[in-house]
Amino acid sequence: MAALWKYLLVALLLAGALLFLFYAVRSASAARVTAAPGITGLARFPFLWDAWNETMGYAILILACLAGAWLVGQAQWGWNAVWNGESWIRMAEAIDVAPEFVVREPSQSWKANVFYGLVMGLSFGLSALFADGPWTAARGFWVSVSFGFLLWMGQSAVENYTKTVRLSVQGLEECSYFGSRRIPWEEIGGLEFQDIRAQIEKFQDWKTRRSSTLPHIDIWAVSDRRGQELLRLSAEMEPEDVFRRMREQITKRRPAHLPHST
Repeated sequence: MAALWKYLLVALLLAGALLFLFYAVRSASAARVTAAPGITGLARFPFLWDAWNETMGYAILILACLAGAWLVGQAQWGWNAVWNGESWIRMAEAIDVAPEFVVREPSQSWKANVFYGLVMGLSFGLSALFADGPWTAARGFWVSVSFGFLLWMGQSAVENYTKTVRLSVQGLEECSYFGSRRIPWEEIGGLEFQDIRAQIEKFQDWKTRRSSTLPHIDIWAVSDRRGQELLRLSAEMEPEDVFRRMREQITKRRPAHLPHST
């Protein structure tokens, strides 16, 4: 089903690009023949700028639709992938093995996606889309960015709402509506605690750091034998006691560098 949604979204984005191309061509034609008739020389420049500015606005929307279609087309929606030591390879179907431990993404993750998607995407996108005045390049840019962010947050909300992490004899597997990714036991090389807030604050001035309002963003990073980071698991995966026992089992099977206690 996820793969079907992928192709449908790509088709809609390509159709949107064609629609905006039609409006861009019509706007460009109007700019050439109707820009301030009877006015010559440099006096024509403001009128030509207004007409071509509308065309540029549609051009930005066309590029945004094409970029979105390419990104969605590259997404591994519907994949059941396994790590082979160098890359993710697609399996014919998921391996149905009873897991020893199962944890899920905390609800605040998808709720945050919905909140920021609605606040940032709709507030800026709708205000630019329905603003008074002629269509401009700036409006095209804000509409593209805002609705692109809204779609990204929507996809993230669905993924986090359906995400589970399972540990079985096959290894560690992350599953969601969009597919699954599995790291076999022989490829699991490490489990490391990371404080994302501390990493972000390293780039800030020390005075700003003292009064930082950033929330704590703690994760457990799973890497392979070469040290390449493959999965990031929220430190607040639920149930908490099951997640703790899962980490202990991974640590027991594959000794890892643990800056913090499990």
